[in-house]
Amino acid sequence: MISVSDGIALVNANGGEVPAFVTDHTGLVAVGNIVTISPLGETYELTSIRSGGTPAGLVLGSNLLPNPGFEYGPAGAPPDNWTEYTTTANAVLVWDNTAGESLAGSARALVTMTPDVVPVDHTTASRPVMVDDGIDYQGSVWLKAVGTATAWACVLKVLTAPDAAKCEPGDPAATETTLATVTSPGGAYQLALGPITVPATHGYARLLLQTTADAGAVMVVSWDEAALQQKVTP
Repeated sequence: MISVSDGIALVNANGGEVPAFVTDHTGLVAVGNIVTISPLGETYELTSIRSGGTPAGLVLGSNLLPNPGFEYGPAGAPPDNWTEYTTTANAVLVWDNTAGESLAGSARALVTMTPDVVPVDHTTASRPVMVDDGIDYQGSVWLKAVGTATAWACVLKVLTAPDAAKCEPGDPAATETTLATVTSPGGAYQLALGPITVPATHGYARLLLQTTADAGAVMVVSWDEAALQQKVTP
């Protein structure tokens, strides 16, 4: 059985539900249509639809991130409401609307990492948003990557802090929480997600999309459909 909402599907596999993205062969997500589940790459007849692309019993609030699908931005510069942090000049983030490269919509966040004599680290960071301390949230993002690196990873994190000014990587008042690590994404989009409970006194958070690659590597990383959502009790 498959359930789907807004393109996010749940596939029953190995005794549990696996999040996946649905590509509908007819262009319209509806019961009875034939759909392809990515990253599994398998075709199914859609048998049911349920509100919310999350496991049964888990309800998520609205997405707190501005420009979560990276749909807006100037050519040759980072997407609107997203910034970058990098260890060298050999990694750059740009808004990209190349046809056929986004997961949904018409654009993506594109990180290009070119050869260097040292390992390259890059972080794509959302704008800080207000959150409630002690409350459970879920962060998620879709990603794909291609290149020559033999040692590399894409890491999804949430950074929290007492105020927006301190919600910066490396700030001693901020706390980084790793939600998911993907060590071999490949050329097809896959979903990374994980939970976080906001620490006490922390009222701001931002999503961090980090990539690390070994020295001399060439990597092209795509990020799309990011989200930071509060977990809501049904």
